[in-house]
Amino acid sequence: MRFKHSIIVFSFALGCNFQDLELDRQGMDDMGSEVEQDMLVADMSRDDMFVPDDLGGNVPQDMTILDMMTPQDQGGMDMPQDMLDDLTEMDQGSGDPMCGNGVLEAGELCDGNCPTSCDDGNMCTRDIRAGDASTCDAICTNPPISACTNDDGCCPSGCTSSNDNDCAPVAIDCTNEATWPAAWKSTASGVKPDLDSVQTRGSCNGQSYPPRPVLARNDQLDQVARCVTAWMEGQDRPSAQQVVNQMVADLNNTSYTGNGVSAQVLVSQSSNLASTRNLVVGSDGNCQVLLDNKWLDVGIAYTDMATGSSGNHVIVVILGAR
Repeated sequence: MRFKHSIIVFSFALGCNFQDLELDRQGMDDMGSEVEQDMLVADMSRDDMFVPDDLGGNVPQDMTILDMMTPQDQGGMDMPQDMLDDLTEMDQGSGDPMCGNGVLEAGELCDGNCPTSCDDGNMCTRDIRAGDASTCDAICTNPPISACTNDDGCCPSGCTSSNDNDCAPVAIDCTNEATWPAAWKSTASGVKPDLDSVQTRGSCNGQSYPPRPVLARNDQLDQVARCVTAWMEGQDRPSAQQVVNQMVADLNNTSYTGNGVSAQVLVSQSSNLASTRNLVVGSDGNCQVLLDNKWLDVGIAYTDMATGSSGNHVIVVILGAR
């Protein structure tokens, strides 16, 4: 393009008229750009005339090149398309997002509002920050914590005070199986095969007895067994009669009827779990009771919280007739 000698500048200030600004060719050369004849520039955001700096003028601070009107805005007057393209490219660059301009553009996760902390205030989520504000890709994620871990301030669903010290202890209620620790229930279930083995083979502790069918596990007798072990927590070597009396009291709190509410309690207690299990079926007295055909139901419970000189491992077996 070649330089012409005049530029017409529109001013939208009230009371202003079109004015011609005469420029000499040398002044235009100093601008380092080409200007088409009678280039129209309008839509100024302030009353100031837009005159290039080299010409001693100034540009309103809040005006950008995009404030210039397109040819359609100019009432049908033409602006050369290549100049319009040049102006658009000057303002928008290559079209790639510009990190740091405070505008969220395609390809950016943040710009001017990037997170500096990912703490969501929830102790049961992990606070993870990825990316960086300098590249406009900083982002937070807060996945839930599921592992039972001590001292992290969180008690995830399914965790208890036995495997996560952040969980509040649940009050143990022998009448509510849901409050009974899972590890205790698992140990009690492991005792059942010991009983079955004695009954099916018909021998115990070197003595031979007629084999008999195995016992059926009974929920109500399980409750009686749990309550007897809970009672034994504060006992130091209780007598056999005390244990029987406690069994009867707990049995009366159930609806188990059996054959005239006939029941038998077997108790084993020591400081070693393996020894405690062996004692349940390891004495002549217990073998004779287990192999008596009148017993059809069984309840089993285990705890490891008993105190006193008898040991902390307690196994209680309740046999019921029906």
